[in-house]
Amino acid sequence: FTHWAADWLEVVVRLSRLETERLNNDPADATDPFGPFNQHILFDRSAAEALANLQLGAWGVVTVGAEYEVEESEESNNFAPGLAADEDRYNRAYYAQWRVSIGDLLLMPGVRWEDNEYSGGDPNARMAAAYVFRDAGTKLRASWGTGITEPRLDQLFGFGGDPELQPEQSVSWDAGLDQWLFRDALRFSVTYFETRLEDLILFQGFAGPYFNGGDGITRGIETELEIQVLDHGVLGASYTFL
Repeated sequence: FTHWAADWLEVVVRLSRLETERLNNDPADATDPFGPFNQHILFDRSAAEALANLQLGAWGVVTVGAEYEVEESEESNNFAPGLAADEDRYNRAYYAQWRVSIGDLLLMPGVRWEDNEYSGGDPNARMAAAYVFRDAGTKLRASWGTGITEPRLDQLFGFGGDPELQPEQSVSWDAGLDQWLFRDALRFSVTYFETRLEDLILFQGFAGPYFNGGDGITRGIETELEIQVLDHGVLGASYTFL
């Protein structure tokens, strides 16, 4: 739902629902002392988001918003029937972003506050920038940000779960360029990206438990090529090296 409350104020409301069902079947073999393992997990998420875009003319666009979601998970297994889990939790988030152009320079700072029923509040920030060299058809861009990944409900309360699990923490950045050629009929882009992770959620052995342990890093280069075909078609290819 989108509504323009005024010439300078756009209001957006989004509603969503996700339902998933997961079956894990591990048959027994001759060397398995535990026998077969069967696990059944039902998960659903209902979410609502409301945001406002404030058009401030030469001062750019400010976006403020809030999200609220409820997650529910049911788990059962034949290995430990008494450990069947039926849990739910809420997640709230509040965010703001400013998008402003200063000549050929575009800046997009933003902040976000995550509020989880079990892990509490966590502030995060993001900064993105781009500069366009119009005569050369070149755009340089970069971004930096922090974030979290909450443990799933089955990792907290299911088989092998630990209610004391903490969110994974991440710091990521990227830098790249876009180049347009032949009167914008061809676009080539290349991006270097890197993400550093802390408090990774890991699983120990057959029966668990899940735990926070170790750090990690992901880095790579992504390339993309797009060619305009006739008047309304685009042919593209991409490659990512990790």
